[in-house]
Amino acid sequence: MTIPPMPNDLRVRLDALAEKAGKSVEDCMTQAIQEYVENWEEYHRTVEALSEDEVRPVLKAVND
Repeated sequence: MTIPPMPNDLRVRLDALAEKAGKSVEDCMTQAIQEYVENWEEYHRTVEALSEDEVRPVLKAVND
């Protein structure tokens, strides 16, 4: 995997985390990208599942 250019401070942090985790920088980047994709896929599935015509309860805040 080719590591894309990034700010030096981010690269230093990434290197430190990879070392602490006992993983390669490439493995850490792959994991981060996988989690990013999974989170956004779930977000879009949730948004698509919400029908605009669906009746939903509305919660109201009560002031003390």
